[in-house]
Amino acid sequence: MSVGKLKSALLFIGLILFLSGHSYSQDEKPVRLLEKWIGSWEGSLEITTVEGKNSQIDMRLEISETDTPGVFKWILKYSGSDRLSGNYLLRVQNSGAGTYILDENNSMKIDYYLYDNTFYASFSSQGSLLSSKYRLAGDNIYFEVVTSSMNNSNISADSSEENNLVYSYPVFALQKAVLQKK
Repeated sequence: MSVGKLKSALLFIGLILFLSGHSYSQDEKPVRLLEKWIGSWEGSLEITTVEGKNSQIDMRLEISETDTPGVFKWILKYSGSDRLSGNYLLRVQNSGAGTYILDENNSMKIDYYLYDNTFYASFSSQGSLLSSKYRLAGDNIYFEVVTSSMNNSNISADSSEENNLVYSYPVFALQKAVLQKK
């Protein structure tokens, strides 16, 4: 096989893997990405603010396959809050690189990075910087969102480097939940 045909064949195989949501183990057996994530997960979301306000609400995460390869339903439900609940789609962008897109079905898309059974995202909205993670360990998903104010940043600089500014964003809220598979 010529080098050009080999490259074309490898590109085609890579595309199929990307679209199928599968990877291959060292012994060439297919491994379904996110298979352990699929299911219904429930727990209590604890919300804490720097002012000392604490609250809890029930949270549910449902992850399921769709008819489209590489696309998963990612449904979040919070008791008593339809505004925060959402029916999203998690799209495999590049399974080999661990990149995914959480499509909120309203033109908003959030980049997620999967590493070591943990999805990571960092995004801003309405003057807030949010860092979230979902970590799968056993039959639990550990969820966390740290929210910081972008409007009240603290700026510091190395006096020897004029262009070496550091922006620090004060944390004002933390959300944490342990979701158990049902």
